[in-house]
Amino acid sequence: MAMTGKEQTAAAKDFATKWAGRGYEKGESQTFWLMLLKDVFGIEHPDELINFEEQVHLDHTSFIDARIPSTRVLIEQKSIDKELDEKIRQSDGSYLTPFQQAKRYILELPVSQHPLWVVTCNFREFYVYDMEKPGGDPEKIKLSDLPKEYYRLQFLVDPGKTHVAREMEMSIKAGEVVGQLYDAFLKQYKNPSSESSLKSLNKLCVRIVFCLYAEHAGIFGKRLMFHDYLEQFNTRYMHYALKLLFCVLAQKEEERDAYLPNDLAAFPYVGGGLFEGEDIEIPMFTDEIRELLLVKASEDFDWSGISPTIFGAVFESTLNPETRRASGMHYTSIENIHKVIDPLFLDGLKDELEGIAMLKTTKTQNKRLKEFQKKLASLVFLDPAAGSGNFLTETYLSLRRLENRALAIMTHGQMMMGFVGASLADLRKCPMVLERIAKCKEAREKSIAMGIRKFAATPTLFAQITQLESEDYILVPGHSSQGRTYVPIGFVSSENIVNDAVQIIPGANMYHLGILVSSVHMAWMRAICGRIKSDYRYGKDIVYNNFPWPSPTKKQKQRIELAAQGILDARAKYPDSSLADLYDDLTMPPELRAAHQANDQAVMEAYGFPDKGFSESDCVAELMKMYQKLK
Repeated sequence: MAMTGKEQTAAAKDFATKWAGRGYEKGESQTFWLMLLKDVFGIEHPDELINFEEQVHLDHTSFIDARIPSTRVLIEQKSIDKELDEKIRQSDGSYLTPFQQAKRYILELPVSQHPLWVVTCNFREFYVYDMEKPGGDPEKIKLSDLPKEYYRLQFLVDPGKTHVAREMEMSIKAGEVVGQLYDAFLKQYKNPSSESSLKSLNKLCVRIVFCLYAEHAGIFGKRLMFHDYLEQFNTRYMHYALKLLFCVLAQKEEERDAYLPNDLAAFPYVGGGLFEGEDIEIPMFTDEIRELLLVKASEDFDWSGISPTIFGAVFESTLNPETRRASGMHYTSIENIHKVIDPLFLDGLKDELEGIAMLKTTKTQNKRLKEFQKKLASLVFLDPAAGSGNFLTETYLSLRRLENRALAIMTHGQMMMGFVGASLADLRKCPMVLERIAKCKEAREKSIAMGIRKFAATPTLFAQITQLESEDYILVPGHSSQGRTYVPIGFVSSENIVNDAVQIIPGANMYHLGILVSSVHMAWMRAICGRIKSDYRYGKDIVYNNFPWPSPTKKQKQRIELAAQGILDARAKYPDSSLADLYDDLTMPPELRAAHQANDQAVMEAYGFPDKGFSESDCVAELMKMYQKLK
């Protein structure tokens, strides 16, 4: 019999009390998880649901602490005295966090059994990693908070419910924020009960919600861009600043005033008609509205965590009852949406993909995966009763998840480096290629101006310049898999000819390499880079030219140089492996991982960042502060 919410809360409280202050990895892990599943989540026979101590073969025999096959959850358990974000020495000498340790085990599982969730736990806290978002920070749940947050672990037994609970929580918070803005603006209208004022208020709130989401989700290009633009105006002028911004958002870049201020010109064009038309009535701001918009709705609320399907509910909260009834807009929960779309078409597509994943022949599997991808792209869906579009939005997201999984199976997490690499040596033996290279050399020598040569000697200014033959350079792939901790970056001989899928940095030295391959630069890159599907797109303007460099002491700089050389030395031990092989998180050689970790520590010291308890989000936040000072 299913537990009621009240019963589950009481059970979670009792569980948290029993396990407070105790927990030994080897002796109590199984008891801990069996009790959690049975007492808190009502699983009558938890031993039939969860597997313990499954063997995996790395360079030695290891064991997965726990795995729940039916919900595709992998668990890495540590003792109560271990921190979940600290690196622990492994038997091969490398240092890995519990999550990194768990990812190594994944390689030994069949693709069809790769986890959707990885949970690391130390009896005090749960770190939950959504494997649909590689590189993302974990959700953290304290044991002491379990009575009020047990629903966040519902995916252990039912993968669909945790999203529903989180959606409802975020929807309520977002609705409250927008409702407060709605009420505050309504008081400022000269004729608040008129139909024209209410229509304008609805449009205004929808536009503001879009801007809030866009500045947090990266659509505008920089976090808090909407906030920072409005913050420079006092209350009296925010009305005019907002009207001007809406006009800019409705204009294509090529049609805008050439003398538009930089902060406005930086906003992208938003199509679809959302910002078209100047008939919207925007009332004057008050200090209360300014505080609500800039602090409560922007600084204190992260809109990026909201699924687009929530917008139906958020938009509803901005509409008055008469308008809502007239438009027929109504929000349906994700759980109820899937009750319709799953049996209608999604279950069949999932089964088809899983069947392909089980194929043993790689050539046949890849052929079928490409056909499956084309099939997804050809599907057309119609919802004639669509109000806020939640069914269509969730359908699109579900299909993209399927496509992402198909691509992951097809590529096995590998990336295309975008340059010819090791095969170039063979190609250069061909007379036709040699002739072509000679002509390229001659053309370059004639066309490269002296000013560009001087500019190339300054490596901390990254420009897309013509390649110079006389010096080696650092090469950065333009695109890289989102599943990598480190983007493969390194020195390339000037004899190699690169194509336009990479970025090059002439004149750089070992110090620059150490900074660029560090976890600090990777955190910055992941936060602000562009994306192609879900993969990273490294751009010289967005990523490199805006990156805040440290001001190291001479000793700190030397330490970074030595650490960077250590990375190159570790790579050199594997001459038959490509960078794509070496930087696969699941197969990364322990020597190379250890070298990167040493470099990370050296770079963190140069920035003055702490060694422990410093997440990637903390790192980006500090870099953003440095960036603001550079502006």
